[in-house]
Amino acid sequence: RGLNATVCAWAKGEAKIRRGLNTTICSSAKNKHSRQLETLRRESRQVAMTAVEPGCAKYVEIMKVPLHPGTCTKVSEYMLNDPNGLEYTQAQTGNISATSNLYATEEGVETIVFVSEWESKEEFEAYSVSEGRTNESWKEIAKSFVLPTKFVGMEPMGGVTHTPAPGGKAIGFVVLVEMAMLPNSAAKVSQYMLHDPNGLEYTKAQQGNISATSNLYTTEEGVDTIVFFNKWESRDAFIAYNDSEGRRSNESWKELATHFVGIPTITLMRPLGSFADEITPRET
Repeated sequence: RGLNATVCAWAKGEAKIRRGLNTTICSSAKNKHSRQLETLRRESRQVAMTAVEPGCAKYVEIMKVPLHPGTCTKVSEYMLNDPNGLEYTQAQTGNISATSNLYATEEGVETIVFVSEWESKEEFEAYSVSEGRTNESWKEIAKSFVLPTKFVGMEPMGGVTHTPAPGGKAIGFVVLVEMAMLPNSAAKVSQYMLHDPNGLEYTKAQQGNISATSNLYTTEEGVDTIVFFNKWESRDAFIAYNDSEGRRSNESWKELATHFVGIPTITLMRPLGSFADEITPRET
């Protein structure tokens, strides 16, 4: 309980200290060229479903849930310790991983971010209407949520799941980065992240990285967006990576960045628990 209360307090302080990064405006205009948009969507899906092996994530769901004041500790304890919390999600057919993370907005609103990876969208949909997400226990904890919540369903690039670090290393810091892309850029960005030495391979090789994934989704305005989800042993490890040669001065990375639109939305979070997700047989 003391740890969860400390994490909740940290989130408020972090929001003030890292104001420029914690809540950033992501601006992307509506695209008027329907043909280009259709091509972009088709490219995204073709790349996302390439080389998908059994047991790999084919669907990723992110849910951002603002909390009513004073409910952070209660929600944290529920998700970590109640049979209907994370334990329930991780036990569902088709689930590959599930985490809960915490951050505070610039306005000081504590927000829980649920990230879950699934073998298929159908299995996630079955889970979302299952007994553990419709029973009285869940309805009671949901009273702590400020509606409406934000749901984002995504396709992982190449069906690549995160690889937990050996030995169950502690997750100290979690980063979610959302970046809109120019039309006709999805295929190139996907190929880069999956196959270039400066893509996901570079991130995963950094000291302190526990896992790194990149995912795709399309906004209601038709803008395809890439989402990077990284777990780190510490905040300092992430900052060192962010300032490294492969992300600051590498020409290959700079060229790739020309395919992104506007300012990225960067969310810095702390995991609710102290240790990395328990590795299940479905994770690879």
